[in-house]
Order: sequence, then C-alpha cells, then structure tokens
Amino acid sequence: MSGDVGTGRRLLLDLRRGGSDRRMLRAVADLARLLGLSLHGLFIEDEALFAFASLPFAREIRLPTLEWMPLDAARLQEDLQQAARLMHSQLAEIAGSAGIGHGFDVLRGDLGAAVARLIAEGDVFAVIEATEGEHRPLALMARAPIAVPAQAPLLMLPTHFLPRRGPIVAIVSNGTKDIIRLGARLAAAAQEDLVILVAGSSPTITPEMAAVLAREAGLTPRAISVRTVPDGDPSHLVHALAGLHERLIVMERPVQAGSAAGLATLCDAAILMLERSGRIDRG
Repeated sequence: MSGDVGTGRRLLLDLRRGGSDRRMLRAVADLARLLGLSLHGLFIEDEALFAFASLPFAREIRLPTLEWMPLDAARLQEDLQQAARLMHSQLAEIAGSAGIGHGFDVLRGDLGAAVARLIAEGDVFAVIEATEGEHRPLALMARAPIAVPAQAPLLMLPTHFLPRRGPIVAIVSNGTKDIIRLGARLAAAAQEDLVILVAGSSPTITPEMAAVLAREAGLTPRAISVRTVPDGDPSHLVHALAGLHERLIVMERPVQAGSAAGLATLCDAAILMLERSGRIDRG
C-alpha cells in the first residue's frame, strides 16, 4: 500500500470468531499496540438467520427449559443486540488496559462488502482463521467477488491465538526490502530479535544485504539472524520456523489465494501480510 499505518489508524477485527475469548482479544490488542493501531471490532449480524426466522417452520431449542419453540425474529434481534453490547464492553475494557483506542461497528450482511466500505488508508484487517471443517467467510486473497481491497494489509491469526514473547520474523522474496525494514522496526519496538528468512533458490536480496537493511533500520547485529529457505512453500516455512515461537511474521501476500488459507494456524503464529510492492510503517 502507498500510505502509512500510525497511531490513530485501526486494526479491524471480525468478532465472529474469538470475540468472546478474553485471552485472544488481549493478544490481538497487544499486536494492535505494537503496530500503532487502535482496535476496532466488527460485529456481523448474519442476514441468513433473519431469513430463516421468517419461515413458518423455523424452530429453536430454548434454554434452560429445552423447549422446542418457533424461532422469533424479534427475540433473535434482541439476543444479537445484547451480545453486541457485551462484546463492545469487553473490547473497550481490553483496549483500555492495553493503552490503545477502540471502536465498534454492528453490521448486517456480507462481511466482505462491509469491510470494503469501512477500510481506509492505514487500516489493517484482522482475520481469525476458521477451524478445520468450518466454512471460511472470505476467500482472503481472491480478487472477486471479494472483500478486502487488494492493497489492504491483512493480519491473519491462528485459530487459538494467545499472547507470547518471541522474535519478529520477516519472510523476504522478490526483493521486498520494505518487509525487512518493517520487521526491524517492529522488533526494535517490541524489544525482540529479528529473524529474516530469505526465500527462493535465487533471491534478489542476499542474506548479507538483508542483515545490512536490518542494521540500517536500527537493530544491533546480535539481534539479527538470517536464514535461507528453498521457497515460500508453507511446509518449508513451517520447518524453518520450528522452535522459534515467533511473536509475529511479516511477509508479502501470496499470489495464489489457496496458499494463504490456514497458513497462520499451520505456523501457529500471527502473520501480517502486505500487498506486493506495498509498504506499511509503524508510527
């Protein structure tokens, strides 16, 4: 992307997964603070539920009586509003504890269309990946019918994302110097080491060049390590990351949509994906 991400910009988080998990929200807030972003929750009301509730045969089991009762659209709306209020309160509390700003939107309809309307220069869209067998709401890297603008950074989070300390990892391919620079700045801000993975059999950035770029961004030589991997294949990346317990991975968005699906859960790490030839600055 052509702009900067700094204080006051937003980390847009789809709350349909993990929105009620306080530990996960704290971990996301910690990353938002590291990236210099406020935390903005998106509560999506599924229109399909309301369409189903309008059908004469729609039924639900009511707790605690376990009665099989007609599904009431008004009651459904009330339940969703209550859930949204509770989630907003929890998000505000956690963002406040992290020392960052917060926002909250209740939306109905397609998440992709909503995000396309909301996302602005400097925003990052965060996705908690689906569990195995769960329907994914977005073809994350697809260009149609889509969802997230192609230039928008994506923060992909593993299914059970929890806070942890560890190095920042920058995965470099195709001569993307900005990936190294951003990784180095984030490592310095987090007081963590930087691990640079140079991917590809004939990389345009050599390990020596990568180390120089990281030092120029303000890291000491002892905080920098550079490794090579054959290519950006997920299996090679997972092998290269084994035992690192990294705090955050920074890389380009893959060209192929399918190669991104499940990558954060596979690596068990948060992954900040930038558009090719784009940049994102902290602060």
